[in-house]
Amino acid sequence: MKPLLTTLSLLCLAGSAQAQAPVFEPMPEGSQDIFLGLGAGYRPRYEGAREQRLRAEPLIQASWSNGLFVSGLQAGWHLSESLAPAWPRAEWGPLLNLQPPRGQQGRSWFADSLGTLSGTAMEPGLANDPRGNRLQGMDRVDACLEGGGFFNLRPAAAWRLTQSLLGGTGACSGSLRWGADLQVLVPTPAPHHSLSVSAGLSWANARYTQTYFGVTEQESARSRNPVHRPDGGVHEVRAQLRWNWLLQPDWVLSTALEFKRLQGSAARSPLVERAGATHLSTALVYRF
Repeated sequence: MKPLLTTLSLLCLAGSAQAQAPVFEPMPEGSQDIFLGLGAGYRPRYEGAREQRLRAEPLIQASWSNGLFVSGLQAGWHLSESLAPAWPRAEWGPLLNLQPPRGQQGRSWFADSLGTLSGTAMEPGLANDPRGNRLQGMDRVDACLEGGGFFNLRPAAAWRLTQSLLGGTGACSGSLRWGADLQVLVPTPAPHHSLSVSAGLSWANARYTQTYFGVTEQESARSRNPVHRPDGGVHEVRAQLRWNWLLQPDWVLSTALEFKRLQGSAARSPLVERAGATHLSTALVYRF
């Protein structure tokens, strides 16, 4: 029961979560662990947007005994040899991450299948924004593939420091970003529940921040946004609370509440309507 709850590290396909390798537990040779689920996510339509959207989101996570894994939009390979249950231990390997596209309606492949919850009704100031949709007139950012690696430190079973370094290709060519998160498994009185908390930050170079937070002269002429050339640096801090509830031996309800806040020149971008945002997602997951 414990491995099912503690190794479940779901990443939604519609989101743009920081790339993290899922927890790897020793598995019998030739075995696999696959989770499939469907849930809903309530999050801004792009980083810095005030408008929140409710979307149906498929979820997937798969791990194999040889160390290969797929988790949401990420794939990688645990190459570390210290996979026996001994502490402390390190995990490392290559990592690929797929960034969703961003158009004038937001950043996702998926339509608003559960509807749109707009901040306009709750925040009258948004309706009077002279720039309206701040992505109107901005270039589309196509989906792109990032490649790099991860290095995780686990001083104990309940503690984990995750790190990833990724460079972009295609629309993200020349971008570089690094992320780190400290995750802690909180003891619970009921064995069929698990609770974890995490906190982290992301650093990115100027090429990455220009892609998602910058405004060129051409874009400024087409839109109502002033020219903005953001610098590299720490561009996001975040904290997350995740609760997994084992309903049946192979069924899990996984819920996460996350707060993110943009930093530095990314937060000062004219595309940013609100630097801080809360993300809520829940999914019913089946383990094969």
